[in-house]
Amino acid sequence: MSAPEERISTSLYELTDSLEQLIHQHVDEHGVLDDAFEAELLRLEGDWESKCINVALFAKGLATEGDAAKGAAQAIEAQAKQRRVWAETLYAQAERMLRYLDSQLQRREVGELKDPRARIHYRASSGVEIDRPDLVPAKYRKAPPKWDEMEPSKTLLKDAMKKANKGALSIGIPVPGSNGEKTKVQIAHVYHRRTLKVS
Repeated sequence: MSAPEERISTSLYELTDSLEQLIHQHVDEHGVLDDAFEAELLRLEGDWESKCINVALFAKGLATEGDAAKGAAQAIEAQAKQRRVWAETLYAQAERMLRYLDSQLQRREVGELKDPRARIHYRASSGVEIDRPDLVPAKYRKAPPKWDEMEPSKTLLKDAMKKANKGALSIGIPVPGSNGEKTKVQIAHVYHRRTLKVS
């Protein structure tokens, strides 16, 4: 959505009628003078000093209106910043209340509460947690444009654990100083959690 159009007021600065008329002929809806303005200004009747004074008054008016517009924009930005801070405060308070509800429901082993106004319940979710991203083999990494940008793929790791019917994936790492011995290191696992929801 475009900003509301504003026309520059020149009547406040005691411009001569001819200069004021010229300005309105050559200024667009955004207050910008076209390229023909200066040439037309030279053709106006009147002495050079009067022209300079009137042009200076017009420039002064532009700067004054610019200051006002800038001040209004700064006030809006400051208010927006305050509102963002307030929004984060409200979210934090809501999260704290949910943690309290969670503790109360778990204490009494209640999985759901509801009435016509609200429903308190748990939503089950699962995902992959990467324990050792530095040890994830290349076959479990995303195809990259460069080798050093290869990131572990949670989808590939999850598929591998599902195929092996395991909740975790480990690889063998050589033991330093041993004769080929390896130790298993868990590189990823599947987590399951319940998240409290209020609707």
